[in-house]
This record gives sequence, structure tokens and C-alpha cells, in this order.
Amino acid sequence: MKERVRALYAEDSPLDADLTKTHFELNAPDFELEVVDTGQACLARLGEEKYDVLLLDNHLPDMDGIDVLKQLAIKEVLLPVVMVTNVGDEALVVQVLRLGAWDYVPKHGDYLRSLPAVLKNAVTEYRALQEQAHAAGRRLRRILYVEHNPVDVDLTLRHFAEVAAHFTLEVARSSEQALALLQEDNVDLVLTDLRMPDMNALDLLREARHCGLAVPFVIITGKGDEGAAAAALKLGAYDYIVKRDNYLTQLPHAIDNAIARSQLAQINRRLQTELAERERAQEENARLLVEVLGERQRLDEIIASVPGLVWEAWGRPDNADQKTNFISNHVERMLGYSVQQWLSTPNFWLTIVHPEDRERAAREAAEFFTTGKGGSSQFRWVAQDGRVVWVEARSTVICDDKGNPVGMRGVTMDITAGKEAERARAHLEEQLRQAQRMEAIGRLAGGVAHDFNNLVTVINGYADLTLMKLEPGHLLSLNVTAIKKAGEQAADLTRQLLAFSRRQLLQPRFLDLNSLITDSAKMLEHLLGEDIELLTILDPGQRSGRHASGRKTDPGNAQRHSR
Repeated sequence: MKERVRALYAEDSPLDADLTKTHFELNAPDFELEVVDTGQACLARLGEEKYDVLLLDNHLPDMDGIDVLKQLAIKEVLLPVVMVTNVGDEALVVQVLRLGAWDYVPKHGDYLRSLPAVLKNAVTEYRALQEQAHAAGRRLRRILYVEHNPVDVDLTLRHFAEVAAHFTLEVARSSEQALALLQEDNVDLVLTDLRMPDMNALDLLREARHCGLAVPFVIITGKGDEGAAAAALKLGAYDYIVKRDNYLTQLPHAIDNAIARSQLAQINRRLQTELAERERAQEENARLLVEVLGERQRLDEIIASVPGLVWEAWGRPDNADQKTNFISNHVERMLGYSVQQWLSTPNFWLTIVHPEDRERAAREAAEFFTTGKGGSSQFRWVAQDGRVVWVEARSTVICDDKGNPVGMRGVTMDITAGKEAERARAHLEEQLRQAQRMEAIGRLAGGVAHDFNNLVTVINGYADLTLMKLEPGHLLSLNVTAIKKAGEQAADLTRQLLAFSRRQLLQPRFLDLNSLITDSAKMLEHLLGEDIELLTILDPGQRSGRHASGRKTDPGNAQRHSR
């Protein structure tokens, strides 16, 4: 079973805290994450409990992350701290690292994916450093004692065995032997007599530095050699002891002090190196940031040119806790709602869907999310000013490292104009169908009227011939006259049908509109049937005669327009 990592997370945003906890529960079960929402609560918990790592957001309601780091230093609370910073805040990154933060994580769209690994690396590196420090504290200090005089060697070994048991002395009888031992063994300090038979301490120190050995030197010199010892200090020796009666009692303290100063110098060099590396890394990050910002600017320009909403959100689309973490500025022009409203209100997209479309839109989005395939959906949004906007949302699904859906991103287009064009096209198509039906009826009426007119002409012709042969007052005259009148009425009906079908030649003349309407009404009564009552309103002041209507037109054309 893996050892659990106890992490304290200082975050004042409930949405970010809940999202982070959920991500750790699903993807980093070996973490035990506790959340506090203020800096004071963070400091209090660190004083009460032991944690392996602190995840610290820079923006807290009572103090910022910088203040928390300063308080940790004052209270001597030792643990690795990982800061959560905004993207591009390089000045803050430099400041928090100088104050002792172990690492930092820029808060970008998918920063949660790398967060568990960053925290685990911080804990591992911090524990390794602690182990090294403890091991160094427990280890005996190895001293290389360079001395050719056996009496001095014996006295020194006896004294150290009695008063400085934490030192172990290894004796070199010559400077050449000392160099060989320095290059082979791990030595904490060189204790050497100034004058040796083969080379003096100054030459030994120069040779050690030439070989890249940074081990500290303490020089033992006789009276009158203080000038040479001072020269050794300039070359890098840490101290010198003059051989007096009590010089052996000074050696352990001088050696401890020299080793401590050497370790401090090593730490300082390491810190300087790390700082230089971090500065180089920061310069590289700054260069990369400029490139990223350039790419981001180009991306923003591309997004701005898209005639729709580019968006990204975390969580299920039909869940009240879904959070939008990006939406393009085009939303304000399209719907009137601000970007901040979308980012701060959970599941905002669904709250503004038209009530008639809301259930279907939520169901389709949930299906896209669950299957992980994404898709396209059309529904209506209600803009801030009350306008109804038809949109088409095309989305893809964001998955974690295990393939589980965690969010969605996509583009939503305004298709209102297209919907209106569809309705207009449907209306025009219906009008076209009506016109085609009327044209077909007109053609049929024209054909019938043409054939019927031929028959009426024959009937009227024979009626005229018969009347011409009958004597005035003949009994059949009334019958033939009735036939002729009926034929004339049939001819009038034929003329109206031809006018309806536009097959009659135009013959403009002055018309009596009352008579025209009356004649048209007779035909319409036959066409409409008995279940429809036709009401005609005539002008009682309309005069009859040549200039009855005041305008000249074709009778058939006028009858068609009167209907």
C-alpha cells in the first residue's frame, strides 16, 4: 500500500477547491487533501498538524501568498510549498522562489493534470534533502593531518582522542601523500604543518585548488611564520594556529569553525548556482513566454475572427456545478451577457436556454459528454435584451489521462438569420405552389371557356337566323328570344372565364363599375357554392354612360381585378 501524502490546500474559491479535490480523488488517490480558505486558517492548521506539502494560492481574502511565506519563515515552519500563480506573472514567481517556495504551478486550462506530479516531486526532493542533512550530522568528520614530525603526530592524536571524539584523523607524512589521499578519499578538512620536507603548506594548497579540490585548510605554523600563514589565508586557507603551549586546545574549535564556514560557503555557492540556473531558466521562460504570448495573441485574433463563441468548460454540461473557464469576447456582442457572468455563474449556458428547448439541449449535451464523442446541437438562447437567438453548438469532449470525460470545448454559432431564411423560403415555396395551382386552374378555365365559346357562338348564330325567318308576333319568337338571351348570358360567362385565364384580347373602354361588379357576382355565386354568402356593395352615386367610371380599361381585366 502506498504511503499517503498529506497536503494542505489554501484556496478561497469554492469552485476551484472542489474541482481540485475531485481531480485528486479520481487521479491521485494516494493524496489526502485538506482545504482551508484563508491565510490565517492555513497558518493555524500548520501549527496544529503535520503536513507533507502546502499548496498555496496567491490570492486569499486576508493575505496573499507572499505574506503566508513570510509568516512560515518567522514561525520556522518547515515543509515544501508549491505556489499556484497566474500565467505570465514572472515577477511573482521570482519573489516566491526567493522566499523559500519549492516550486510553482501556473494556473492555465489543464494545470490540474500535472499538479499531483508536481506535489509528489516536491515531497520526494524535500525528504531526500532532509536525509542528506541528517546523514551529514551523524557522520564523523574525517581530518587529513599532514605532519612529518612523529612527536607532534602522537600528541595530536592523543589529544583528539580525549577531547574531540567526533573527529577521525588520518595522517599523511608528506605533501605528496596528502594529495594522493585527497583525490581518493572524502576528506572534510586538511590540517597541515606549514613546513613540510617536500613542499610547504602554500604549495600544497595551490596544488589542491589546481586539482579542483575545495576542501578547507587549517595551517599550523611556528612563531615567526605568521606572514606565510597570512599568505595562506589569501590563497583560501580557512584559519591558522601558531604552535604555542596550548595550541592543541585551540585545534578542535578551529577545525569545527572551518568546517562550518566551508559548508556555509558550499551552500552559498550551491544557492548562487541554483539562483543563476533559475535566473537562466526564468530568462528562458520569459523568452518562451514572449513566444507563447505571441502565439496567444495570434490565437486571440483567430478566435476574434470566428463569428461565434469559442468556449471551454469543466464538468458535466447538465450539472449545476459545471464551470466555464474560457469564453470569447464575442458573447457580449451576440447575447449582451458579460464574460464575467459566464465565468462566475455555474452552468450559465443552460440557464439562458429557451424554456421550450432547455430539457432537450441538456439531454443532448449530456449524451455528447458521456459518450466522449461530442456532437452538434441546435437550440434557442434568450439574450439579455429578450431577443431569441437560434444557435448551433458544436462540441468536443476533454478527457483525463485515463480517458474519462472531464470537460468540453467547442464553438457555438448564431444561426438566427439562417432560420429566418428557412422560414422565408418555406413561405415563398407555399406562395409558388398556390400560384402554380391558380395557373393550372386558369389554364383549365381558359380551355373550357374556349370550347364553350364555340358552342355558344353556334347557339347564338342559329337563334339569330331563326328570329330572322319568323314573322313578328310569331308564337315561337318568345322562345327563340329566350334562347338568344341565355346564349348571350353564356357568352358573357365565357368572356369572364377567358378574362380569368388571361386569354381574351384587351379591349379598353369606359366602364360602369356597378354593372361590372354585378356581373362578376353572378359568376362568383356559381363558383363559391350555396354554403358561402356573397355580399356586394355598390356605389349609389355611380353614373352610367360613356364616362361612367372616369377611367378606361378592358372589361375582362377589370372583372379579374375586382375578384
